Amino acid sequence: MLLLASFYLIALVLSFFVFFEDKKDIYTRGFFVAAALVLCLFAALRPIGADADSRTYAYLYENVRAEFIELSFVWIVQLVHVLFEDVRWLFVIYALLAIPVHIYGVFRLSPYILLSLLLWFAHYFLIQDYTQIRVAVSIGLWFVGLVYLGDNKRLKYFFFVLLAIFFHYSAVAYLLPLFFSNKPLTLKGRFFLGGIIVFVYALYFAHIDLIVSLPIPYMQNKLDDYERMRDMGIMGDEINVFNVIFLFRVLLFFYFLLKYSRLVKHYPNATLLLKVYCCSLASYVGLASLPIVAGRICELYGVVEIILFPMLLKTIRPLAFGRLLLVIFALGLLSLNLWYNQLINFI
Repeated sequence: MLLLASFYLIALVLSFFVFFEDKKDIYTRGFFVAAALVLCLFAALRPIGADADSRTYAYLYENVRAEFIELSFVWIVQLVHVLFEDVRWLFVIYALLAIPVHIYGVFRLSPYILLSLLLWFAHYFLIQDYTQIRVAVSIGLWFVGLVYLGDNKRLKYFFFVLLAIFFHYSAVAYLLPLFFSNKPLTLKGRFFLGGIIVFVYALYFAHIDLIVSLPIPYMQNKLDDYERMRDMGIMGDEINVFNVIFLFRVLLFFYFLLKYSRLVKHYPNATLLLKVYCCSLASYVGLASLPIVAGRICELYGVVEIILFPMLLKTIRPLAFGRLLLVIFALGLLSLNLWYNQLINFI
């Protein structure tokens, strides 16, 4: 139970300092860096078997084959074999690659860095940096790329997306935001973004699956594979697009659109982040018949919520009440992940 206590201890300490943070304050910055170092060590030194994927990575360490996995992983495994001959260094290297770049992106993008750190730790740190270590590196690189995309530096963004793809092929999904503008939304633009969510729910209720209709041989082959997995009981038939946490995220998205004029005055990147978050929500509903794909794309884009949600504080008064709401949400999400979703094995 020591591992369980460690998760809650980190979350509670972060929750306490959230109420006193000021991004311009040297003490806030110092604590932010210290907390990031703790999380880096926490991910790097976790016991093998504490999460869902570490035993798989330990197996791949001994049996890696380049044709089945990214070349970056093969190279890192070979480096560890040569220098350390200990699989634990694989997790150390990935933690050192993923978490610092992710933290840099958070610092550059978030108005409330400690609150973003808490929200990240409560969910995405668990499912990515603590579990899906290759995905974690790609998302960290993408976060840095978003800094440049917000400044309309598309070539630099593209460069970081290519790096992200080098660490995990799923990062190809990050090519889509290349076509997003960060210009302020008009009223029609806000209605359009909101309409996308309404549209995918309408398709869901009408039992219309556009993906199945795509006349793409590769896509059809993958769909056949998913159908076979469903028939064998390996993969669930469908995800729940009405679960409370997801509906809460949808409501917050519409609240952001309602308060958009106030947000964009204070946060120039709000437009870009809202478009990316729309992709996250829409993919979860629109691809509900393909649970693995829907969940992965939703997570890949959804991580921007750790930047978006703290922006709520500009719309809620008093400020401490807004912070309290987000702290409660983060602690609730952490508990859900630890107890209900059982993302961690308490060994």
